[in-house]
Amino acid sequence: MFRATLLLCILCSLVGERAFAGSHLPLESRQRELRPNALIPLLERGELALIEVSASGESKQIAVMAMIAVPPEEAYDAILDVEAYPKFLKGMKRTRITQKTPSVLGYEWQLDLPIFDLQGQRAMRGRRPRLIEVRGTAGHFKTSQDRWEFYGIDGGKRTVAVLYRAVEFKDAGLVLRTLTQLEPSMANALSLAMAFVQVRSLRLHLERRAAPSYRPLLGPVPELEPIPMGSEGARPEAIAPLLDLGLLALVESDAEGSLRQATIWANVQAPAAKLRGVVLEASEYARFIPTFKETKLSKLKEGHLRLEWTLDVPLVSVSGVTDIFPRADGAIDMLAVSGDVERARWRWSFTEQGEATLLVHQVYSDVREASWFVEKLVDREPLLEHGIVVASSAIGVQAIKARSEGRRPDSEASTPEK
Repeated sequence: MFRATLLLCILCSLVGERAFAGSHLPLESRQRELRPNALIPLLERGELALIEVSASGESKQIAVMAMIAVPPEEAYDAILDVEAYPKFLKGMKRTRITQKTPSVLGYEWQLDLPIFDLQGQRAMRGRRPRLIEVRGTAGHFKTSQDRWEFYGIDGGKRTVAVLYRAVEFKDAGLVLRTLTQLEPSMANALSLAMAFVQVRSLRLHLERRAAPSYRPLLGPVPELEPIPMGSEGARPEAIAPLLDLGLLALVESDAEGSLRQATIWANVQAPAAKLRGVVLEASEYARFIPTFKETKLSKLKEGHLRLEWTLDVPLVSVSGVTDIFPRADGAIDMLAVSGDVERARWRWSFTEQGEATLLVHQVYSDVREASWFVEKLVDREPLLEHGIVVASSAIGVQAIKARSEGRRPDSEASTPEK
């Protein structure tokens, strides 16, 4: 009897592990580069996202990090409790456990979003309380991989949770597949937006806080608040290893959970003067920034500029007018004046570091104004506002970086411009 039971356990374990033996997208842990304790000043402001892309601008993987006021064991158990997902993940219509062995948990999921539904099967395994691995096994996103890492801080009273994700959209259904085929830069944007929603929703759920609801904002566009370098903000020893891998973004919210601002850091292998010049050559944006279709730049008084622009993205075309204000300290401010997005503000700052430059891009934008499609998405899940702003801004930062370094964002490798 004992042998039969043991044999059955072994067979169940082998069947479960088979889900992790298939062909999936590569996904790498960044444990060596992460400095959780040094990131605390930033994580106390909001969520962080590490965005990694190839030399050609294609999505490799993303990682979203959050500080959660519970021990790692509690965060770990919440991820394994897949049947509770519909209670705190808006749009998650249904989950059902299909397999449960000592080593692997399999489940079905169904996501209900405006104009399309997604569904599939996933398998997960873990080592409590530090690690959970998740892989698609069937349906939409069947080649995707997720990885959760949990770092205890403050003696284990709080947790830095990190969600890594590698996903491709060829098996994501007709609508999403078409979106990313028409505009490849949308792949990273969609992946980042969805991962952010999952991490923020988990944090709110575990901290027993209410999820935000969209509220229209009136009055002047809020000023952007600089993030200090050093012990009270972005510590160089914490962000430098991550910037060697890709872009780093901080997402801050106001007291009611709406977007306050987003900040993106990037290391650019070019002098600050060249980088600043690329940002100011706004009339050329349509040549090197994905989604920009048309731009027209004119001069105003006192060295100010006015940019008329049109973005052409799948399902929608967006246009507007933005004024550009070069500052005496070398930074560049931008303010939306009119158009489809009237409440938006941007800032570009540059700090030389030897032959390279630390680029800091900050943005606030009410993206719900942009189109009916975005409005429907944000109505269904207000947290998508945060992810969309960061993801769309990252597209521009990556293109500015590539242009300044003499690379073409759409090339297969680093290629000098002619």
